[in-house]
Amino acid sequence: MISSQLDALSVIDPEISAEERAAVAQLIEHEVESPTTASLHPDLPAIRPSRLSSELEDYVANISTQGGSGIDASRYTLTDKDTSNTRKLYLLAFYAQQRRENLELLTQYGKNQWLLGNDQFEQDLKALELALQADGGRVRQLAIERETQQNDVRVTFEYLETKWRESLKNVVDVNVACLGLEAAAQTTQESQ
Repeated sequence: MISSQLDALSVIDPEISAEERAAVAQLIEHEVESPTTASLHPDLPAIRPSRLSSELEDYVANISTQGGSGIDASRYTLTDKDTSNTRKLYLLAFYAQQRRENLELLTQYGKNQWLLGNDQFEQDLKALELALQADGGRVRQLAIERETQQNDVRVTFEYLETKWRESLKNVVDVNVACLGLEAAAQTTQESQ
């Protein structure tokens, strides 16, 4: 097991109060800037101009105005609350890019190539889901290891805290005794 420094010991440390949690959330909101298209990651490719045929442009325009069956576009549209969600913004950009590429394949190679592109997209999605499951398993394993680590050091922390309190009490007791002796010595000097 790899040992690392932890910022918080979630198993040992007490839960923070609702007021503290609200103050932290407010500080985080204050620090996070609202994302814009200018602040996207530089590795994201620029959106290329559409090279669709006029028939496909009309088709896309008709679907967007009249609606219709198929993909639910509401899943890929932004609301005011989503502007702070960079993950959704990246997903929207990725979806738009994939959709454009698939429509370009349709105009260039026909329906079969478009279906092959969609099949590849589904295979990529399944691979991502498997990777997500594997990552979830690793996260659960790390959480178990972290809890075990924290429970192992709980006794040490409690022992050290008890010793610190006893040492602090002893220092205070010695200082009180010294002040008492000084006061007694001063009173005997004054009485002589």
